[in-house]
Amino acid sequence: MDPLTTLSALEFTRTKQKLLRVTNAFEGRQGEIFPIKSVMEEAQLQRGDIRRVRAEVTLLALQALTTRLAGLKEGRKTIIFVSQGPPTFVGSRSEGSLQDIMRDILRAANRGNVTINVVDPVGLSMEMRVGDKGTLYQLAGDTGGRTIMNTNDLGGGMIKTLDDASAYYVLGYTPTRAEDDGKYHKISVKVKRAGTKVTARQGYWAPSTRDLEAAAVASSRVLEPRVAVALGSLATQQPGKRAADVWMGFARTDAGQRQLTVTWEPVDPAPPIAAAVVDFEFAQGGKPMAAARRVAPAKSGTTEGARAVFNLEPGIVAVTVVAKAADGTVLDRWTQQAEVPDQPLSGLVMATPRLYRARTLLEFRAIRDAADPTPGASRQYSRTDRVLVDIQCRPPKPGDPIDFSAHVQTREGQELATLPTPELTNGRARFELPVGSLGQGTYILRLQAKVGADEAQQLIAFHVGR
Repeated sequence: MDPLTTLSALEFTRTKQKLLRVTNAFEGRQGEIFPIKSVMEEAQLQRGDIRRVRAEVTLLALQALTTRLAGLKEGRKTIIFVSQGPPTFVGSRSEGSLQDIMRDILRAANRGNVTINVVDPVGLSMEMRVGDKGTLYQLAGDTGGRTIMNTNDLGGGMIKTLDDASAYYVLGYTPTRAEDDGKYHKISVKVKRAGTKVTARQGYWAPSTRDLEAAAVASSRVLEPRVAVALGSLATQQPGKRAADVWMGFARTDAGQRQLTVTWEPVDPAPPIAAAVVDFEFAQGGKPMAAARRVAPAKSGTTEGARAVFNLEPGIVAVTVVAKAADGTVLDRWTQQAEVPDQPLSGLVMATPRLYRARTLLEFRAIRDAADPTPGASRQYSRTDRVLVDIQCRPPKPGDPIDFSAHVQTREGQELATLPTPELTNGRARFELPVGSLGQGTYILRLQAKVGADEAQQLIAFHVGR
């Protein structure tokens, strides 16, 4: 896990080769600010004190990981934290220190029986930032872990760390305190055998009444409805769910027509028998609304034969999708609901955003140069993909300036970064979604447009894999 890896992307494995591939691909960024390698780093730079921001991002990631492991089964969990030591006393006096995050890490580790072992990759060195290294000593000392620092024999320390994790005792007792006071309580573990060294956590944080109440509130919190809908749409694109990935987008023409555009892509990885064509049928109130249309699969950078456009009336529409093989065999058939919005001609209207995925440089150039390329249907991306987002807005009055912004958020709807976007020209703009700068996991792309008091927004869930 690196500081930008989301919890949903964590993967547990017993495969040594997979662990080695991930480890060998890691690149440290200590002291390196330029060139900027991702939109996430650019967002960090815009906040000012890059050293403080990076330390905060690292500690928050460690806190999230510790909390996640603490919630797993009983028994000891071990973290090997490779770092030169994120500072906790940085920035201006008004900003304060990052010790509050440190306390949260230690509290979660001690409550969940998580041991943090620290490894300084610098090795033997005469130069030492005492404050930064103090963070490492604090993490290991307060959780019963080991410090592998100021040595070139990292292997020797790792062997001892693995020995500690291979066999241990779990001791439990009932405290005599009468209430949850939220304070730190020391623990001293001793044995009678001579020459034996005991490594154990030095204490624990008791939950306070406020902590218990906050946990109850957090467990009952529900997702924002728009976020839940976006995640639900993405769930149907998980491997094995469908024979084809389908996209449907709505737009309102200047003449007032409500248009629905449909397109589809073969699923990835491809099944033994892949879909060759898809038929779309529409009905409203049980009555067919338009003739069935056969659509060929979408292909990056093309515009012909890969989509169909329907003019529909406002309301709930039942869309029946029939995926067929090349010989006409029906591979999958399902019906899903779609709402054709009754968008007024006088207000701000945002069409369904179109996302284009390019797996090669040739595809990227074809999409970039095409005036109206076919939208991609899948929202499952790899970090090597290039993804362009096409946004179309119609202002209340021709010529009204539109304030547009794009944000990457977690799957819970929490803000991660604001993306750099161009100004809308004639109500339209195209910008890149930096999936290569994101860790594995599920994210929300929130697009917002404003004209005075009028506001329109769209939420798109997408997943980033390897």
